[in-house]
Amino acid sequence: TPKMGKDIQIVPQGNIRLENSQTDLLIGALTILSGSVPTRPIIIGTDITLINHWHSDIKLVELSYTLESNHQHELAHGLAKATRISPIIVASNSQKTIPLQVIIDPVKLSRHDWIDIMQTEQKIFLKGSAVVEVWGFEHRQDFDKDVTPYLKKVAKSMLPLAS
Repeated sequence: TPKMGKDIQIVPQGNIRLENSQTDLLIGALTILSGSVPTRPIIIGTDITLINHWHSDIKLVELSYTLESNHQHELAHGLAKATRISPIIVASNSQKTIPLQVIIDPVKLSRHDWIDIMQTEQKIFLKGSAVVEVWGFEHRQDFDKDVTPYLKKVAKSMLPLAS
């Protein structure tokens, strides 16, 4: 059977992209800075790469992930569109990049949380769990990546909008 982490690898990418419009960002930044709760979520996109070094195809049947602070405070969560009925198939000796969308609930990201991310050593992690099926057997792999530097870039790009 394949070994997770060797034959099958799930690698979170370091890229973060804002998927909100400029108008939504401006309204969100002004609302957060005013101390109010924004009505529109902050939508951040990122990717993971599923690498198949195994000698047959694999199926990604489940992928869940969260965005968490190092204080175990969940800021956002999501699920990929991979299911047992419609899995994401990765051919032998190839890889597939899977886009993820993290929707940050405005209630879960207060002005205080935002300031902590910007000014302190608080770290934010993309954590997830994936279930891969090979020859009818399911294998689970957990992953995490520190995305603090990328989120700080996102936050800094929003702050000039409010000034």
